[in-house]
Amino acid sequence: MNHVAVIGLGRIGLPTALVLEKSGFQVIGIDTDESRLNAIKTKALHIDEPDIRSLFKASKISVSNQPTAADIFLICVPTPLTQEKKADLSHLQSAIAMIQPFLTKENLVIIESTCPIGTTDEIASHFPGVYFAYCPERVMPGKLLKELIECDRTIGGVDQKATEKAIEFYSRFCRGSLHKTQAKMAEAVKLAENAYRDVNVALANELSMFARRIGLSDQELIALANCHPRVDILKPGPGVGGHCIPIDPEFLIEAFPKETTLLQAARVVNEQKRIWVEEEIEKGIRQHRCQTIALFGLTYKANISDFRHSPALAIYENLKEKYHVIPIDPFYPEGVPIQNGIKQAEMVVGLVAHDAFRVLDKNSLNGKIILDYAEVFG
Repeated sequence: MNHVAVIGLGRIGLPTALVLEKSGFQVIGIDTDESRLNAIKTKALHIDEPDIRSLFKASKISVSNQPTAADIFLICVPTPLTQEKKADLSHLQSAIAMIQPFLTKENLVIIESTCPIGTTDEIASHFPGVYFAYCPERVMPGKLLKELIECDRTIGGVDQKATEKAIEFYSRFCRGSLHKTQAKMAEAVKLAENAYRDVNVALANELSMFARRIGLSDQELIALANCHPRVDILKPGPGVGGHCIPIDPEFLIEAFPKETTLLQAARVVNEQKRIWVEEEIEKGIRQHRCQTIALFGLTYKANISDFRHSPALAIYENLKEKYHVIPIDPFYPEGVPIQNGIKQAEMVVGLVAHDAFRVLDKNSLNGKIILDYAEVFG
């Protein structure tokens, strides 16, 4: 069980393939995106992650747009939402169809892609004799390599033998605890984790909106509430972004609409927060008759180069259609240097608190209209 084919070489698949190679597996990476394959072949890394670059440079991993025979097939493809907010399993289905001609008895197929509960069991039912398991990725952008190795894993096979085989596989490169369960439970755990985060962010965002409406500091409100030993409210922001939290709760909402009223409310709050922030900025523009606005931070969270589902980026895209908006973000290709942007702007708006903004000279903000939704300006 030493030959592994990793299907999907994006932000999860490629780092996982590199870790497997370093751990002694014979690895081939499979992807249908020719530009991505060419980038990997020419050592042009498409993922901005600490420690990944050195591992990538030292790697001799082979990549292809077609799979080959392997002992283990690890599927790391995206599962986005359709326009109707239903799980789009087309990438997963394509990955299964791609490896089908190469599957033989005793092969192990592990799905890491987030998917609705029951997906792994349903797929496995078409492949008697092949072992199927589900083990969701559990990593944070910016700490991806560290968490790939050190985080606990929840591993569920469609039967006990599949679970044992998957446990054996992950034990060769994971230092965290490996928790045995069944496939359905592992799928449900992944969705529960991100639903938990979505709900907690929604509370912070809702508190922020009502506090600001009555003239209170949302930062002070949450800081003082968190003085209680059993309260730990998160920091609010302009909404929720990324490839997981805005997506995964919808899988549960679609399958269990009557049992997920809290999750549905959280989704509404977090979507509404972006709209609310955008409206507040426009109110400020009209009130102060500002001609030029500088937005600080456009990624979906601080200190990473990921713009997927970013509420801050959506705010920028919408406002620039109506106003002269200066984007300031160290990860945005068209971003303007901090001091240049401040000099031009009459209003500065904090959306994402990158560490790069800590060097900001607060005196340069004198005379500016300041709106801060993420503690960018202190």
